Amino acid sequence: MREFSSGELLDKYVSREKLDLYLNEVGKANAKFSLYSRNLTRKDLELLVADCLIPFELGWLSEENEKILDIGSGWGLPALIYLMANRELNITLAERSRKKADFLSLLLHRLELKATVHADDVRTLPQDMKFDLILSRRVAFEEKLIKQIKTLSHDKTIMIYFGTAFPGNSFGESKLVEYSIDSLESRTIVRANVF
Repeated sequence: MREFSSGELLDKYVSREKLDLYLNEVGKANAKFSLYSRNLTRKDLELLVADCLIPFELGWLSEENEKILDIGSGWGLPALIYLMANRELNITLAERSRKKADFLSLLLHRLELKATVHADDVRTLPQDMKFDLILSRRVAFEEKLIKQIKTLSHDKTIMIYFGTAFPGNSFGESKLVEYSIDSLESRTIVRANVF
């Protein structure tokens, strides 16, 4: 099992100024509409951000990932963190909750980052859009979603999934990595070929 330090990951990839601004904005928004459990501390939130950076450490993001789709972006994990780490990424954030999508647009503006926010279900994206990399954190994979992911992919599209409910039999070859951050409980991340 791989071991990582949240502090080292954050120091390596994200400016503390941007991280503080992001977490402050997220904290204020959480008081208005629940983005995450109010029991989470600042350290817990930093750990969630660091968790998003694992694909960078594993070498899973490359120059070939020109167009990236984040499904169910919520409050920006992992896509906004990727943009803070590399402002040149071309990311579409798909968030079906209008309130959260509006918040993502506000965050992008405040953090001076550029991305496209798709304020609707991912299944409403144009069928001719093709992505090189698809990101997802703990999204429920219904058959309709799997079909849409394949529609939005080409033969070299990669998917990165954070969590344990990845339907490996619905996609191509995959690699699962178990890891721990700050010696906490084991986590999993999957990198899979869509086809």
